[in-house]
Amino acid sequence: MYLWMELSASVATIVRIIGVLIGFLILFILWHGGKGIFEIKKWLASALVVESFYYAMVGFPSGIYMMGSGYGGQYRMMGVSFFLQFLLTTPLLAILAIKVYRYEKSPNGFQSWKWVGAAFVGYIAALFANSVLKWFEMVSVEGIAVFPIGIRAPGALIAFVLMSLALVFAVFGAFSLVKRKGSAIRWLGLALALVGLHYLVFVVFSYFSNILNFAMLAEVWTIPLLGLGLSMLRMKNTFSETK
Repeated sequence: MYLWMELSASVATIVRIIGVLIGFLILFILWHGGKGIFEIKKWLASALVVESFYYAMVGFPSGIYMMGSGYGGQYRMMGVSFFLQFLLTTPLLAILAIKVYRYEKSPNGFQSWKWVGAAFVGYIAALFANSVLKWFEMVSVEGIAVFPIGIRAPGALIAFVLMSLALVFAVFGAFSLVKRKGSAIRWLGLALALVGLHYLVFVVFSYFSNILNFAMLAEVWTIPLLGLGLSMLRMKNTFSETK
């Protein structure tokens, strides 16, 4: 089981790299080709499938194994985190991929915004589980006395507050997206900005706590979402039709 865990993690990471390359290709087509969602829907659906597969590999077998007797039952909370990340992302991303792939160009444009909102909330919730449950895992292993050590207590508090707010704003944004309200872009931008801010603060805390090497195990790639979120706050509130 341990070998399969390591193998699945390696395969998932390699496949995710392919997803990143697909993402760069999509950006290139959008920026230089003057294309819209309809023209790049197959590539976009492929990227969503790749990310869906990645989180499936996070949940199985790692999540199941660690929730059970894996590692002597020491890391059950981390196993719960892994399984929740799978549960909150893989099904929704897979459904959204199907919706995008089947999208047919029409005067009304793309209509599956409820699945976009659901996948967005699921993704932010998965990042919440990834971040916040790590602190619960630390307490379960080292006890409540872990918090007075260094600056871990404020680190845990900041993680809980920022990620909780990000999740709340993501829900507001999803509802606004379904209702086609102009405020959706701002709610979603706030959610992304808070996620990026949280992980930026996490890296800073890791540096001053001399655990920067372990920070690379977290979702530090989300730090640029701070800039993306702030940019979205300045975007025009519109649901203009995609080409």
